[in-house]
Amino acid sequence: MPAGEVQVDRVMKRYGPVQAVQNVSLNVRGAEFLSLLGPSGCGKTTLLRMIAGFETPTEGRIMIDGADVTKVPTYRRPIGMVMQSLALFPHMDVRENVTFGLILRKESRAIAERKAEDALAMVGLAGYGDRLVHQLSGGQKQRVALARSLVTEPAVLLLDEPLSALDLKLRQQMQEELKRIQKRVGTTFIFVTHDQEEAMTMSDRIAVVNEGQIEQVGSPQEIYDSPASLFVANFVGDTNVLQAEVLGSDASGTQVRLLGTGETVNARGAAFAQGARVELMVRPDYLRLNSPGAGTGLTGTITERTFVGNTTRYLVSVNGREMKVRVPHSPQVNGFMPGQDVLITWPSGGCVALPSTKN
Repeated sequence: MPAGEVQVDRVMKRYGPVQAVQNVSLNVRGAEFLSLLGPSGCGKTTLLRMIAGFETPTEGRIMIDGADVTKVPTYRRPIGMVMQSLALFPHMDVRENVTFGLILRKESRAIAERKAEDALAMVGLAGYGDRLVHQLSGGQKQRVALARSLVTEPAVLLLDEPLSALDLKLRQQMQEELKRIQKRVGTTFIFVTHDQEEAMTMSDRIAVVNEGQIEQVGSPQEIYDSPASLFVANFVGDTNVLQAEVLGSDASGTQVRLLGTGETVNARGAAFAQGARVELMVRPDYLRLNSPGAGTGLTGTITERTFVGNTTRYLVSVNGREMKVRVPHSPQVNGFMPGQDVLITWPSGGCVALPSTKN
């Protein structure tokens, strides 16, 4: 069984009257890449800092590989950490930055330097040991911080939005590098981010955090295709939300009637009582545009068309509200234009019924 299992057991954190983390339980598997995803101020960094030992839970406990570390100081926990600020020492060269933690642990300088060279090679900085921090690019500094954290061979590496200061292309490159390195070393990574695409790209699983609570934990595909709440549906990717009434449920799913149109569709999601009001979540890329009269669906009018490279985005006015549709681009197909009437369809089960926030 891989090392690096983290168990957060009914943890709460209060700052005076403010409850930053509310009764959170979370099991992180050994050697997995888990992202804590949520908006600013939702409690994800506070949760990470409690795992690190920088904050003590008001209630609950934190376990690493079965050992209760709730009151264990940070330096005695089997963790490494990469912060947004990186905190590299500007008066030291790259090698000295990477060996710093090993020297503190009384490792001999010869062994520390050998391990540092191995760590730098792993992050693509072989031969950079003699360079000073100010001589490095932003991406190279990120790699040094990562090497410094990994060289001590932690069971768990905690990363608090370390890529947020990078430009888009470099950030995407570092996302790929982090994932590659994590798979190679087999260390558990817990990564804090507010960037949905970043979490989807890198993670084995995602824990979506909202107002100090975990709304859902699942694979990127589970989070995207089957959100557990309207918050998750809206926060992770684009979505359309339609009001509906439940007609009934069976093994094939939940049958609902769309309010305002009378259209009947089959939805995935939890079972609801007949007559219950629900909100129907359907992703823009699940939808297809057809000419009117091509079958059953929602009729509307194209109000906006935007070409974005591999896809074309449409806004369609349906009964006074706009729906977002995203279709793959093809140079052989011109598509629909603003002002045209269209029929919107989606496959059976291509929508998810969620508890209504309007009940």
